[in-house]
Amino acid sequence: MKHLTAAMLFLLPLLARAAEDAPPPPAPVDASPWGMIIFALVFFGMIGGFGFFIWHKERQRKRSESR
Repeated sequence: MKHLTAAMLFLLPLLARAAEDAPPPPAPVDASPWGMIIFALVFFGMIGGFGFFIWHKERQRKRSESR
């Protein structure tokens, strides 16, 4: 067990050295904002459509109850 721990401690600095030699990560790709704009329009459109649907159904229900 002592030999395993000693071997791990001996190899630990080699891992840090390997990390230094690794190439830097690639630069992030600039994305077009159109995807986010379309998503926001669809998202808020669906929320508005759902609100309109609920309002319309409630209005129909009140009309049918008053008859």
